[in-house]
Amino acid sequence: MASPLRTAVALALVVAVLVATALAVPSLAREERGSNRPDSFAVTQGERCVTIQPLDNGTRSVESFYDYRVPPDGNYVSYGTLELQRSETSQLFVYNGSDGLSLVFLHDRLGERSAFGGGVITAEISGLPRDGRWAIMDDKYVKIDLYITDSQLFEVQEDAIDRTGTRTRIEWVWKDNRSDGAVFRGLGSDGYDEITIDMRFNDRSNRYPYDEWSGAPERHRIEEWIARSATGRTYRLEMGRPVTIEPGDCSPAESRP
Repeated sequence: MASPLRTAVALALVVAVLVATALAVPSLAREERGSNRPDSFAVTQGERCVTIQPLDNGTRSVESFYDYRVPPDGNYVSYGTLELQRSETSQLFVYNGSDGLSLVFLHDRLGERSAFGGGVITAEISGLPRDGRWAIMDDKYVKIDLYITDSQLFEVQEDAIDRTGTRTRIEWVWKDNRSDGAVFRGLGSDGYDEITIDMRFNDRSNRYPYDEWSGAPERHRIEEWIARSATGRTYRLEMGRPVTIEPGDCSPAESRP
């Protein structure tokens, strides 16, 4: 027959194991949610819905993919996306990086001839995951692009320590022979339903015309807006109408993950 002391010690050990297990479960659940990587996203505009797949295989960071360079190494543009860039075109797509899924905005093309290229876009983006962040704020230096996240204004790249928030206003401006863009990391989070993107291009932007363009303002326009998929397909979006993007495909809402 076990002594009272031995029984008490055994019970204490059992209780300790149960408590430790109970405390470990939420941490495990958080880890599983954090590693969530949907393999498709639904992009909806009005009654139209298209399904896109994230680019790449998760082996490199989105910073390495985008490869944003400033002088003396570059000209304030993305060099990693040169093969994807299109003249007079604004793109959105999802990137599967080593740090998770990111929403990428990419505008225009580097290296267009003088007096052409360049543009302005004002974007209102809402519904962003609260635990996500702006990983890349292209052209974030004084008096150029403007980023306002949950009413916080980022004046320059270096002051953007906390780049989080569920709403962001971006005012992109870029000169001839440049591209522009941004990257928001966190689309694998459970902390959002859908992201709404309202883009105002060209003369609908409050930054039009930009005083550093060469030639007439009419030569510096975005003419097309597309969503890109890893399959190689691109889908033309209607300029002037908001879109939403959410994990899943274009099946009925009740069957989406």
